[in-house]
Amino acid sequence: LARPFKNTQIRLTAEAYNNEYRRPNSITPRDTTTEWKAQGSPTWDPTTRVVTFANGSKTAAITNDALLPFGLVGGYNGIYNRPGV
Repeated sequence: LARPFKNTQIRLTAEAYNNEYRRPNSITPRDTTTEWKAQGSPTWDPTTRVVTFANGSKTAAITNDALLPFGLVGGYNGIYNRPGV
């Protein structure tokens, strides 16, 4: 505690952290681009829940993510449930 003037106090607080561990990510990358391209690069509109294919055709509103075409993985949680992946 320093008092440069009669009614002034200066307090300092500091923290430091250094993590020496440099462990690699244990999850290997997955290729979902090939699957997406094979399906005609479909696009997803989350506001209407409709998938549009490269030929211009559209699906009806999809209310269940399991019905999305391959290449559009819904609700990504780190685990793919698609048989092609």
